[in-house]
Amino acid sequence: MKINSKNIKISEFFIPDTDNHLDFIRSHTNLEYLVLRNNDYELWPLVSLKKLKELKLCDNKQSLDPIKYLKNLEKLYLSNNRMDLTPLNNLPNLIELTLSSNHSDTKVITELINRIKKNGGIVNGI
Repeated sequence: MKINSKNIKISEFFIPDTDNHLDFIRSHTNLEYLVLRNNDYELWPLVSLKKLKELKLCDNKQSLDPIKYLKNLEKLYLSNNRMDLTPLNNLPNLIELTLSSNHSDTKVITELINRIKKNGGIVNGI
C-alpha cells in the first residue's frame, strides 16, 4: 500500500533532543501541539505554526521572541529555560501557563501572571 504523505495531517510533534535545525517544521502548519526539548536552534521556524494551541519548551537556550507571533497559543509550559519572558505578553489567547525552574525578570513574570489570571486563566508552578 502506498501512502500519499501530502494527505497526512500531523497535529502533534514530540521532539525530544533536537539535533537538526527546526526548518523542517515550517511545512507542518496544521500542528496544534508541540514539545521541544534540549533545543539549541532558533525558534523562528515556529512562526509558521498558526494553528499551534499548546507548546512545551524544556531546556531551551533560544529567545522566546518568535513565540509572540503564535496568536492562537492557549497553553504554554516552560521548564528550565533561561530567557526573557516579555514576548509572552503578546499572546492574547494564552489561558494556561506553567513555569518550572526558569530564570527571568521577576517583574515580567508578575505582569504575565496578573494578565493571565485577569483573563480567567491558570498559572502553575511559580
